[in-house]
Amino acid sequence: MLLFVAMNETISYLPEQAQRSEILNRQYKYLVVDPYSVNVKTPESDSRGNRPDQFGEVRLSSYSAFVINTAYNLWLEGNIENIILFSDSSFGDKKLSTADLMKEFLMRKRKDGRNSVSEENIIVFDDPDLNQTATQLRKLKEEGLEDEELLYLSMDYHIDRINYHAKGYGVNVKVISAEETWNSLNHEFNLERFREVMPLEQAKRKEFPRKIEAFFDRKGRLPIILKKAGQGAVVDIEKEGERVPGQPRRLKHIIIEGNKQLERFDLE
Repeated sequence: MLLFVAMNETISYLPEQAQRSEILNRQYKYLVVDPYSVNVKTPESDSRGNRPDQFGEVRLSSYSAFVINTAYNLWLEGNIENIILFSDSSFGDKKLSTADLMKEFLMRKRKDGRNSVSEENIIVFDDPDLNQTATQLRKLKEEGLEDEELLYLSMDYHIDRINYHAKGYGVNVKVISAEETWNSLNHEFNLERFREVMPLEQAKRKEFPRKIEAFFDRKGRLPIILKKAGQGAVVDIEKEGERVPGQPRRLKHIIIEGNKQLERFDLE
């Protein structure tokens, strides 16, 4: 029955177009931007125009670049005062983090004359463990922002998990889809084509067990503990029995990806 409740909650988190328009047209002191890591420039990615001397440097992932570009254009609308970024250091503290590259993008001098975001309006939370949704929501609470109405920009497939953890930490967020937001700001944007080109189905499949985990573990304690212990992360969930229409299957096991092998933990 709990899984059925989770599905109902998911439906309630998808705003209709009128509601989304109302959300975007309000004033916000803070826009929180969800980080989607960085990638390393390689010879194989030379089609992007990377010079040989740039190989080994980091760049924003396609998701990160899309989200921060949407955030910048949303800021240009004049309803956002400050932008919050999370460090998300994918390759350690010797490489630039997601927040470093996003901040650089926001402050970049624009050739087309558009304004750049002032450094004083960019807030970077630079803790080493801010590469998980639960720790990011916990950080917002620790910074005393739980009572602020935070506009939270995320890829569509990630919205449910953010809402679950926000409820767990009591943080007041309005989570909006980066895809739908960009579509609202740029009417020439082909949203359906974008969804065909980006590997979103693969991302959704990876997100599903994490979303179910977040529903039962609202403060994200399990992935935090596993990360600190170096034991891996939850990658899948096994359900008992065949699917019966209208009846959820009971959660039976949880699969943990460890350093060398997959381990199955009974939930019963």
